[in-house]
Amino acid sequence: MTGSTRQEINAQAAAWLARLHSEDRTPADVQGFQVWLAEDARHQETFESLTALWDASGEAEVHAARPAISRRAIIAGGCAVAMASIAGGIILLNRPGTQRFETAIGEQERLVLSDGSRLMLDADTQVAVSMGEQRRSINLIRGRANFIVSKDPLRPFVVAAGSREVIAVGTAFDVARQGDLVSVTMVEGKVLVRRPGAPDADRMLVAGDRLRMAEAATSYVADRPEIVAATAWQTGRAVFDNDTLEDAVTELNRYQPRQLIIRDPGVGALRISGSYQTGDSEAFARSIAELLPVRVSETEQGIVVSRR
Repeated sequence: MTGSTRQEINAQAAAWLARLHSEDRTPADVQGFQVWLAEDARHQETFESLTALWDASGEAEVHAARPAISRRAIIAGGCAVAMASIAGGIILLNRPGTQRFETAIGEQERLVLSDGSRLMLDADTQVAVSMGEQRRSINLIRGRANFIVSKDPLRPFVVAAGSREVIAVGTAFDVARQGDLVSVTMVEGKVLVRRPGAPDADRMLVAGDRLRMAEAATSYVADRPEIVAATAWQTGRAVFDNDTLEDAVTELNRYQPRQLIIRDPGVGALRISGSYQTGDSEAFARSIAELLPVRVSETEQGIVVSRR
C-alpha cells in the first residue's frame, strides 16, 4: 500500500488517464503507468472504475458540451478532452486552450485537473484554467478558491489574481479576489507572491501566512490568522473575529440569493464575532438582533439591518 488517500488516488488516476491519451504520450509514460498500477491494488480498481463510469454513461460531462467518450478511446489515445463526475468532484482532462468555470451565489464546485491538482471554487467565483506544456495557469477572475497543487517542477503552477501572481510547485493555499482586494492564505508548503515587473515586491509565504493587498497598492498587509477559521468556508461555515458587520454581511451574501442589506454606514461599522452557517442569513439576522443594537426586517428586496 502507498498510504495515499482515496481522493489522492482518484486524482492520480485522472492524471494518468489524461497522460495516456495525450498526443505527447511516450513509452516512458506507459511504463510509469504500469509501475503506478503495481504500487497499490486500489490504483487499478480506481482506474477501472473511472473508465467503467464513462462506459456506463456513454458520455463525459462538460459544462457547455458533452462529447461521447469510451474506455476504448481512452486506451487507444483517441480522445483529447473529457470530464466525469467522481468522488464529489469534476475530473478535468487535457483540453487545448482555456476553459472557464463559474459558480453562482450559494454554489460551490470541486475540480480535479489533469495533473492531479485539485481546486475548490467558493460561491460566486469565476476562474479560467489553462494546462500548458510548460506552465499550469489559473486566472482567478473573481471570488475565492482553494488550491491543492500536485508537484511538477518543470511546469510551474501560477494563479493570477488581478496584478498579482501566486507561484507554487506543490502546496495548498487559498486565493480570494473581491473587487480590487486580493488575499492569499497559506495552508501547507510555500508560494511566491509577486507583481510581474516589480521584483522588489516579491514575497515568499509559508504555511500559516496570509497576505492581503489592494490591486494598485505596492504594500502588503501580512498576518497569521487561525487557519481553521480562515478556511472555514470550505466546510460551510463563516467565522468572524471582531470583523465589521459590513464585511460579515458581504461574506454571507455569497451563499444565499436573499441578501442581507445595510443602508446605514454606522450599522456596517459595528463589530461581530462568532461562527455562522453559510446559506442561513435568517439565522444570522436573528443572532445579530440579539447581540447588537440593530433590528432586522423582511422586505421584498431582502433582509434589512438597521439601527435599533
